[in-house]
Amino acid sequence: ENVVRRSSFFVLIASIPVFACAASASAEVEDGPETIVVTATRIPTPELEVASSISVVTAEEIADRQLQTMPDLLKQVPGLNLVQTGGPGGQTSVFMRGTNSNHTKVLVDGIDVSDPSSPAGTFDFGPFLLQDVQKVEILRGPQSGLYGSDAIGGVINIITKSGSGPAQFTARAEAGSFDTFNQSGSVSGSLDRFHYAATAEHLHSGAIPVTPLDLLAPGERRIDDYDDNLTGSTKLGFDVTDQFDLGLVARYTDSHLRLTGENEFNFPADFPDSAQSSNDTRQYYTRGTAHLTSFGGALEQTLGFAYSNVKSFETGPDNPESDFFGERVKIDWQGNIRLAAEEKLVLGAEHQRDEMTVPISASTTIDAGYAELQSSFAGSIFDTVSVRYDDNDRFGGKVTYRVAPAYLINDTGTKLKASIGTGFKSPT
Repeated sequence: ENVVRRSSFFVLIASIPVFACAASASAEVEDGPETIVVTATRIPTPELEVASSISVVTAEEIADRQLQTMPDLLKQVPGLNLVQTGGPGGQTSVFMRGTNSNHTKVLVDGIDVSDPSSPAGTFDFGPFLLQDVQKVEILRGPQSGLYGSDAIGGVINIITKSGSGPAQFTARAEAGSFDTFNQSGSVSGSLDRFHYAATAEHLHSGAIPVTPLDLLAPGERRIDDYDDNLTGSTKLGFDVTDQFDLGLVARYTDSHLRLTGENEFNFPADFPDSAQSSNDTRQYYTRGTAHLTSFGGALEQTLGFAYSNVKSFETGPDNPESDFFGERVKIDWQGNIRLAAEEKLVLGAEHQRDEMTVPISASTTIDAGYAELQSSFAGSIFDTVSVRYDDNDRFGGKVTYRVAPAYLINDTGTKLKASIGTGFKSPT
């Protein structure tokens, strides 16, 4: 199923800027001459001051490389082992730092997007499209001291585009061999205190030859794979005052995959099935936030409420349809306190409930609290210490921590860094 396709490929692309009076939509955090990251510390921090191993891929790099899907992006990131079943849209898992595929925390605009109904609680990167992505931060190493369960190998944080300035409209279409027909459109901008961004994208890839011809019987016709994906997303914000703002993000994906698997009952092995398997998935994620700045910026508080719903329908030539329905509700609060010019304290609390309704009914609840102290000395020494406690109603309690100091030699740009941390995975 993982055969390299060597056939020629032709694509015709039309990219139409319908109306553009301003620069591209800005990122969640403005990046100046130095890269600013948020995943490593949960607050905007210059990458030079971070001791953790982190890779950042921006919207500009995505456009330059003409990347379409998240597997296309992640396969180019060092330190990751990416495994994809079949062609485009096939189930895709990421193995980071030698850990399992369910040991990487995946966030989209602060939403935990792992599948509550999956037996391992993993996230399938295969159907994730990239046209609305502003930045992807890949943080390697145990991060449970800030992110709790699943962050044994690391964290992948996906940040989508925000709107600012005059209205912008974009449209894009491409077509080519292998029944390729992709389209996307977006609108973004701001009006007084309201800013908005919305994207719709459709990816279709058919006639994907993944079965080697020498495995087919004489005269047997190859069944090519097929993938169709429709994704819509939006990010909205309203600045009530200069110190208080509200935000809303939402994402919906409807994907349909047809693939040829291995016939488990044939001998010898590695023989293709005579009929296709199907996987139809509908994913919906949303999160609302309220953000307040007090005491001249000395205290920042964010209250969030997230909801996710995942439904998948799977069938195989020798198996009846299997359905999996899961949903997650999460309430989180984070407070950032500036103790001094070079001392910041981050406090947080979370309440999360995961529930599976099909094929069985089950649920679990996790309550958590965390604290992080970020310090710097003389512009050269930086240190981050974090500790977290998770209480799972089925598993019990677990304490995790992380210490990550760094020393920056400004004259040469050399950075010496070290880190030690713990991680854990609670039962699904």
